[in-house]
Amino acid sequence: MRKAHVSLLHLSSTTLAAVDTKKKIFWLMFIVLGLVLDFTLPLWWSIALTLPLLVGCWWLVYQSGWIDL
Repeated sequence: MRKAHVSLLHLSSTTLAAVDTKKKIFWLMFIVLGLVLDFTLPLWWSIALTLPLLVGCWWLVYQSGWIDL
C-alpha cells in the first residue's frame, strides 16, 4: 500500500513539473512572437493579431501534442 502511495506522489510531482514547463513554453512563445509582431507590423495590425496569436500559442502547447512532457 505504501509503494502505491509513493508512486502516486511521484506521478503528481512529474505532472506538475510538466504543467509548469508547458506554461513557461507558452508564455515564452507568446512574448517572443508578440514582440516580433509589434516590431514588424503597424500598431493596429499587431493589436488585431494578439488574440489569434494567444489562441495559436495555446493550441500549439496544450492541444497539438507536439510538446509532450
